[in-house]
Amino acid sequence: MAQAGAPLERSLRNYPLPAGNGRIYVACESAAMRRIRTHLLTDRTVSREHLVTRGYWKLGSVDHPDGDYGQES
Repeated sequence: MAQAGAPLERSLRNYPLPAGNGRIYVACESAAMRRIRTHLLTDRTVSREHLVTRGYWKLGSVDHPDGDYGQES
């Protein structure tokens, strides 16, 4: 089974983040958002205050709530 968001996740992992205190917005499939959020917080040490995430759909799920912010990651 395909993993939703895999190309996006690969691209982000290889993308050099610019210096400074900008914000990062991530809106995609819920499981992909959580993997990306974890990567940004732990591997890239992005501050939670500079990260906004939304998982607005879920592969294989009908009527997934548009409220998955991944905040517990």
